[in-house]
Amino acid sequence: MVRHAGDAQLKETAEACLAAARRSGEPLTVCRGIRAMASLARRAGDFAAAEACEREILAVAATEEGCEVERINAAGNLGSLALRAGRLDEAEALLTQALAGHRRREWTPSVLRGLQYLAHVQLERGDAAAAVALLEEADQAVERSGSLYERMVNENYHGWVARLGDDWAAVLRHAERARALAVRLNDASASAVEACNAAEALLELGRAAEAEPLLDYAVAQSDRAGAGRVGAEVRVAQARLLTRVGRIAEARAAVDAALPLLGTIGGSAAVEAWVEAGHVALAEGGDAAAALAEAERGLGAMGVGPRALVSRQVEALRRAVAATG
Repeated sequence: MVRHAGDAQLKETAEACLAAARRSGEPLTVCRGIRAMASLARRAGDFAAAEACEREILAVAATEEGCEVERINAAGNLGSLALRAGRLDEAEALLTQALAGHRRREWTPSVLRGLQYLAHVQLERGDAAAAVALLEEADQAVERSGSLYERMVNENYHGWVARLGDDWAAVLRHAERARALAVRLNDASASAVEACNAAEALLELGRAAEAEPLLDYAVAQSDRAGAGRVGAEVRVAQARLLTRVGRIAEARAAVDAALPLLGTIGGSAAVEAWVEAGHVALAEGGDAAAALAEAERGLGAMGVGPRALVSRQVEALRRAVAATG
């Protein structure tokens, strides 16, 4: 786990402040002290501790008139944590509750983020129509907020919808828009993500020669940002391209660089990595059965929406393995 310099000192200070807040008995002060602890827990990757903090905030703020903001924020934070854990019904209920509060208070940035999270829930379920309705409202909120970052996030979600519909021209269009915004924001990690998305679309459109320099750019940007997971996902896309054009040794190097990280994280990125490892093994004249088994295991644990995005890739590998006898 990567920790930020000074995190131990920050935690010590936050704990002292929370202890003083508890002694005061003032609910709003207590809620804010717990929120500081929740933020530190999320930053450290301790999501269980963050969730426990947010639930305590809800309990403390439940009947306090001056704590409405804390209740709204706790519901939204718990919703995002439930979404991260794949508890979609719980996430939707909490995020809907928080969104209603943000609407009452006319907090445009928070309304926008709530709409994006709810769209994410629908995409996890594979319900593109429901996600589009939420994203269209989010687009209007983006225009009101003027936020380049939120516009970039919306473009990314629209690209996800396009992937569900197998509309690779639209995926390319949204990825190019999002990458232009990421460059304006000097966000190297987002630039890498969107360059990779654009390259994958180009590959699906039969434009491999245009995809390769974008993937090289994405690797450089992910390395610049120190974004290990993003870099690993880009290398999986590189392996896919390199296998298709017959550069098998380079494809092997790319997939071998990605699997150690993605294989431990799980999710769609890990499934795609195992699929590409299988194709590389077949191209080398080897056995892809183990890679296929890992891909199928990962696919079975995924939500409907992400599964729809990668199930065809797993099926293609399954057919390729069967064809080898």
